[in-house]
Amino acid sequence: MKKFILSTAFLLSAAACANEEQTLKPGEVFKDCETCPEMVVIPAGEGMVGLHPKAVRKRGMPWRMITITAPFAVARFEVLQEEYYQCVEEGQCAPATTGFHDGLRRNPAHDLSWNDAKLYVDWLSKKTGELYRLLSENEWEYAARAGSDEMYWWGDEFRYGMDVCDGCSRSKQYISPVPADISLFQANPFGLYFMLGNVSEWVADCLDEVSKTNFSNTSAPVLSKGVCKFRLFKGGNFRTAPSFIHPSEGLGLDGASKKSKNGAQGLRVARDLK
Repeated sequence: MKKFILSTAFLLSAAACANEEQTLKPGEVFKDCETCPEMVVIPAGEGMVGLHPKAVRKRGMPWRMITITAPFAVARFEVLQEEYYQCVEEGQCAPATTGFHDGLRRNPAHDLSWNDAKLYVDWLSKKTGELYRLLSENEWEYAARAGSDEMYWWGDEFRYGMDVCDGCSRSKQYISPVPADISLFQANPFGLYFMLGNVSEWVADCLDEVSKTNFSNTSAPVLSKGVCKFRLFKGGNFRTAPSFIHPSEGLGLDGASKKSKNGAQGLRVARDLK
């Protein structure tokens, strides 16, 4: 499997993947195959997660500092239709309810259950020989805040045009998920697009009635000790109001149901670096 190392100036393919990963620096972008998601290297460090003291909606885990001990890679965009449907065409993923056609090729895949997301990362791991996975809730918030301890990665005040939601543009129109067009929006300081809106993103955490109030200060997901009651997704989406697009926002859905979704969930993948 060849790796594609991308920069603003060139596209390079090379076979020495392990050596390349040792030299990758935070902010650098690569792909493990031609049809794989574009991945960006996220630095190790400390960051704030949880319910921000200035948040209007008082729902979330405590405001606290976590430690990410090693760099890892996160997809620049939510998984796109053209990427997800590679898995569908190979018979390893179920089609999204929204369907697929060429006009939506660069739009994020959505209306996906947690089980759909898990099937996709498992398929991508087998395809590339690399261990792809969902982010933990703490990793997701760390990546979404990108070093900021303010309400949003750009500051404490809401700003129009920074992401996609029902009210995120000055026209306040209800819009469907937008294509991964980096000319229309800004990436956060880690190089990630649409972290707070567009589609909500499934994470790895699995909670029961007891652990749903627990939290950790590490990168590991919080997992149920018994039957999974809630699968978590993070962030707002194209259907939600601006008050839902801060990093601590997220909800849980029935973890036992393969059909548990509301039409606006997608996924963003992560993987560890060698």
